[in-house]
Amino acid sequence: MDYRIADSLLALGIKPVATGSFIGSTDIPYMDGHPLKESINLGDAPNLEAILATEPDLIIGTDAQTIAYESLSQIAPTVIVPVAPKDWQVALQEMGQMLDRERQAIDWITRYSEKADEAKKQINGRVPSNETVMFLRVLKKEFRLYGERQLTGTLLYQDLGLKAPLQVSSIEGVNKVISMEMLPEINPDYILLDVGAIAQADDKQGEALYNDLLQSSLWKSLKAVQNNHVYRVPEWFFRTDFPISRGKSLTFVIDALINGKGTLQK
Repeated sequence: MDYRIADSLLALGIKPVATGSFIGSTDIPYMDGHPLKESINLGDAPNLEAILATEPDLIIGTDAQTIAYESLSQIAPTVIVPVAPKDWQVALQEMGQMLDRERQAIDWITRYSEKADEAKKQINGRVPSNETVMFLRVLKKEFRLYGERQLTGTLLYQDLGLKAPLQVSSIEGVNKVISMEMLPEINPDYILLDVGAIAQADDKQGEALYNDLLQSSLWKSLKAVQNNHVYRVPEWFFRTDFPISRGKSLTFVIDALINGKGTLQK
C-alpha cells in the first residue's frame, strides 16, 4: 500500500494490483518505463474503501497501517513491514521468503553488490582516497547532515568505500542539523546536495534557503564549490532503503563522481 513496498515487489518480479502513490502518481520518478501503470492508484494515503474495491488476495502494509491492521485483515490476509528498514537486503530477503521469491531476492542483491564493487574500483581511480564526500539536505528551515549509519550513508561509505568528513563519521545517530557557519569547518571535497522535502513537489521554502546558501561567501569558499564538485541529487535519491531506488541512487553517484553528471557550476 506504499510505493516503496511496490519497489520491493517489482524487484521480485511481482506487479501489485494496486499501490500507494508518490505525490499523487504511480509513475515513480526513479522507475524506468512506468512499471506501475496498470496498478490501481490508491493515492498517497490509501483508505479502506479503496483497498476493498481492489479485491486483493494479500495486503502488504507499512508501519503507518498498523493501527488499521484489524480492519485490513477483514479484507484480506495482511502483513505489516517496516517502511524504513534498517537493512534493505535483509528486508528484501524476508519479503522474498514470504512470497516464495527467495531466488529473485538473492539474485537482485548479488547484481547490486557486483555493480557496487565495480563502481568502487572505478571511483578509487578517480577520487583520491584522502578526499571526502558529504551528503547534505537543505530543508525549509535547516541544513541537515547525514551520517554513516543512515542508509544513504551506507551506500556512500560502505558500498562505495568513500571517505566521510570527520563531522559526518562522528554523527552517532542518523543525521545532525548544522548551521551554514559550520560548512567551512567540514569543507568536503565533494558534496551531494538534496533540496526540499521529498513529499513536496514544490518546496519553495527549501528552495529559498538553498538560494541563500548559493549566495553565501561561506558556500563559495568551500573546496567542493571551488572545484565544481557539487552535485544536486533528484528528490528520490534520499530513498535508498528499497532495492530499485537504491540501485538508481548508486547509478547517480557513479555518474556524478566518475562522469561529472549533474555538476552545479560555481
